[in-house]
Amino acid sequence: MPPYDPPNAFYTEVRIPYYVDVYKIIGRKGNHLKRITEKSGCQYIWADFNRRVVEIWGREKYLKNGIAMIRNHISRLTKLDTPSELKNLHPNIQSRIAARTWESGYQVYYEVDGPELYTKMFFDEISRIYPFNPYMTQINKKTETGVIISRCSSCD
Repeated sequence: MPPYDPPNAFYTEVRIPYYVDVYKIIGRKGNHLKRITEKSGCQYIWADFNRRVVEIWGREKYLKNGIAMIRNHISRLTKLDTPSELKNLHPNIQSRIAARTWESGYQVYYEVDGPELYTKMFFDEISRIYPFNPYMTQINKKTETGVIISRCSSCD
């Protein structure tokens, strides 16, 4: 790898969504990030676990390649769906929230964006549909625009 050239180096970040496992982005022994670094022409690509971002350093003309390749890599690793539970809700609620779902192990996750009242209604609907155990369905995290809900898929 060529030496780091600060006068000609620029920096940017790509946010890692909540539903993506950071370790899958990096790859075994960092292989994915090494490959993307070499192919994009960037000088350095690093994943910051705490801030959930991929940091990219390099000459300005190569940063766009790095950003595109990281985003493409993230999209290949994930499969997001619109939750089927959304269509059972009142149209008034449907129009006020955006929801995406994915699975990881025995858990099903829902990222729900929208006003707190409507995200709570969506949570209540999930709890009603899957009443096996109230502790199996919970709000995992509050985000800037909504919540992330998880439930045990073995309850289905």
